[in-house]
Amino acid sequence: MSDQPTTDAPFEEPEVEVVSDDVLAEPVEEDLDELGRVAKERDELREMAQRLQADFENYRKRAQRQAEDSAGKLAAEVLVALLPVLDTFDLAQAHLADDAAASPAGTALLQAKSLLVDTLAKLGLEPVAGADAPFDPQFHDAVAHAPAEDGSSDPLDQIDILNMELCLADMESIERRITRTKKFIKNGDTKLKDELMMLEQIQSCLENAEPARKLGLTEEQTECIKDINMLTLKPVLFVANIGEDDIKHPELCEAAQKVIGSVLLGHGRG
Repeated sequence: MSDQPTTDAPFEEPEVEVVSDDVLAEPVEEDLDELGRVAKERDELREMAQRLQADFENYRKRAQRQAEDSAGKLAAEVLVALLPVLDTFDLAQAHLADDAAASPAGTALLQAKSLLVDTLAKLGLEPVAGADAPFDPQFHDAVAHAPAEDGSSDPLDQIDILNMELCLADMESIERRITRTKKFIKNGDTKLKDELMMLEQIQSCLENAEPARKLGLTEEQTECIKDINMLTLKPVLFVANIGEDDIKHPELCEAAQKVIGSVLLGHGRG
């Protein structure tokens, strides 16, 4: 007889739980949704950081430009205040006799003037040629006298020619400013877009041979382009040469009426 225990119970297979694919996919989908949400938050934070960096860079450039403008305006105010002193030195030197120049007083006067000139040069003041030098609208102010040839020229023709020359001079300044402004905008300073739009309006006006003052710029806009020193923004005085008899009755002088009408329109023909 065998010592091994025996049993008559039937063999039962272990139960196996069958899980559907849908049940298995649920946790995976939840993980993917969470991963997508985290990735979206990451992209939003990255975009926010990039915007903040761009805003800071624009602020830095704007602050630097404002500081440079303030320093330039302050230096200009100092120069303007000291120019009468320089004129006084020039006047005193012009009246200084040759033998007096070698005297202690004359030597002190010339040394003081030299010191003032050197100081003004350090602040950015440079001498500009005046008489007999070619006219440069960036540096010179002038009164133009355009006489009619044999009295036969139409005064409006003279006005048109003068306006055209002034518009061409301003065109060069505006084109340089537009190029510089576009460069700043390309580098991220988007706040200059309004200024660029104004500059392009002025450019279009000048291309039509019309003075910039016809646009009726606001005080803020004019201040923005003050450094350009535009000629067509300055007031213009037209003088018509008429006979003595016409002074009492200017309405009878056709030439005077043409000039008056042109001034009222703000420019020449058109």
